[in-house]
Parts: sequence; structure tokens; C-alpha cells
Amino acid sequence: MQASMSKITIASLVFAASAFAGAANAQKPDRLTDVAFIAANRCEGLAQGAKVDVAGIKKMLDFQGNQRGQYILEKADEARDDAKRQASRADGYTWQTVSAELNGACQAYLKS
Repeated sequence: MQASMSKITIASLVFAASAFAGAANAQKPDRLTDVAFIAANRCEGLAQGAKVDVAGIKKMLDFQGNQRGQYILEKADEARDDAKRQASRADGYTWQTVSAELNGACQAYLKS
């Protein structure tokens, strides 16, 4: 039960960050919010699983990871690992959703 609640929480965070990704990209804030940081880590995981270049986002996340609380870093790692697993096993409809997320909400982070 707790694992499913955790996934629901992460999904909610990713959705919220996706909704604001365009605005975040336009403003180029010095520091991402914790929600956006977790969403960016999910995007990195999707890109890794889909075999997309992650050099730019990795550099940005390394910089952004400084001065984050341990809880946020753990949630970000969890989101990245889950997304990487999802993308590496994706086919058919699942691949379409992964691709749509990479080409949509994740673009703000991947072009960092």
C-alpha cells in the first residue's frame, strides 16, 4: 500500500512540475523547486532508458542537487530509477507515452 501511495505521490509531483515546465524554462530560475528537481530526475531516467543523450541534464542536476534535503534526493533517485526502468522496458502504447513525455514536458529539462 505504501509503495503505491509513493508512486501516486511521485506521479502527482511529476504532473505538477510538467504543468509548469514551460514557465520554468522561460524564466530559467537559478534554483529549481523540489518538485521540478524530482520531475527533472524523472526526465533523466526516461532519457537514459530510451538511450537519449543525458549530458546536459546530468550536469544541470548535479548543480541543482547541491543543498537539497536527503528526502528530496531520495525521491529524485527513486523517480529517476523508476522512469529508467519504465523506458527501457517500454513497447507499444507504453513507448508512446514515454516518447510523448520526453518530447513534451521533459524538453524544458533536457535542453538545459
